[in-house]
Amino acid sequence: MAKQNQTDKISQKSPLFGIGHYSLAVFTCILLLSESVVAAPRQLSPDFQDKSSQIAQGSEQEKTKAAAVRVMQEGLELYKQGTVESKRRAIAKWEEALSLYRAVSEKAGEGVILFGIGRTYFDLGESQKALSYFNQSLPLFRTVGNKEWEAKNLINLGHTYYALRENQKALEYFNQSLPLFRALGDKAFEAVNLWGIGRVYNTLGEQQQALEYYNQSLPLSRAAGDKATEAAILMEMGRMYDRQGEKQKALAYFNQSLPLFQQVGNKTEEATTLNYIGFVYLDLKEKQKALDSFNQSLPLWREIGSKAGIASTFVGFGVVYYDLGEKQKALDYFHQSLPLFREVGYKPGEAANLWIIANIYDNLGEKQKALDYYKQSLPLLQQLNDKPRIAATLSNIKRLSP
Repeated sequence: MAKQNQTDKISQKSPLFGIGHYSLAVFTCILLLSESVVAAPRQLSPDFQDKSSQIAQGSEQEKTKAAAVRVMQEGLELYKQGTVESKRRAIAKWEEALSLYRAVSEKAGEGVILFGIGRTYFDLGESQKALSYFNQSLPLFRTVGNKEWEAKNLINLGHTYYALRENQKALEYFNQSLPLFRALGDKAFEAVNLWGIGRVYNTLGEQQQALEYYNQSLPLSRAAGDKATEAAILMEMGRMYDRQGEKQKALAYFNQSLPLFQQVGNKTEEATTLNYIGFVYLDLKEKQKALDSFNQSLPLWREIGSKAGIASTFVGFGVVYYDLGEKQKALDYFHQSLPLFREVGYKPGEAANLWIIANIYDNLGEKQKALDYYKQSLPLLQQLNDKPRIAATLSNIKRLSP
């Protein structure tokens, strides 16, 4: 984790073993899931719309192609609703359209549909499925000689590998798409591409290189009037300064990105940014402002239907109430976030949640409950190879065991 060393130092003197800082590090990991929802800031919908129109215009006399376009459009309308349920229904529609395009050997339409399904699985956080579809659509775009869609496919492969934490592969695909966007003269997607490269370097801890790419990307996105990409860059710069411990700078960038996400109607990233702001306020000991941010993000996560987002917000509430001395209320929130992490299969969140609950019970003097939760957290921490937490947990189990 980015803050692991800092957390270890704090944990030695904190009665809760660095709960606030550990939770923030976990939250950052959680947000990698939610970030992937819009990892390419420009939306799928406009390009998908344009392509389907082109196919329709060239295929008016062919009933099968016309039916495929109609079903594609129905799927697009479902996609635009933006909920988890509507996106899954969109995938079902597009699978139907895919069969129709394949029946008439329409490679361009098949490629677009495969790309759309991949992008939607990406939205849903199912990166391996997304990868499968992107790998099917890429050779089709190359076969029909469509450089624009080849470039968009490559950049989405980059974002998908980033979501899977395969940073070198992400860089490889971003470095393939970048010259294509430049050759096409597409400044907006060039900005997205540069932002993606910067984000990988940021994750790798190479902040200076990340900043260089962000600084190239930001003026391009502004010149193109692409507020979604501008917002994403500003949010990433906020994350970078947050990791460096420059909380006020981080807050300034998050506060610049928030209204832009609101303007473009991106509720996922609006909620993500509000959570980032909440955790920065926690680090600044401004608990009421942190609560305000979490209270704004929670209804957005619920509207979107993101269990990971809801869980991360509950963690935020839990940390606030623990810091306020309301340990039982904190426990209530951690007990709400735990099953959500389990539902989405997010092991780092589950492990941290169990460990925090154990810590709170330990501090409350409820030794048996603390022991039970430490024992539940241990195998997960071992899977994650979290050596400092493993050592602490083993020590705590030994101390609490009869």
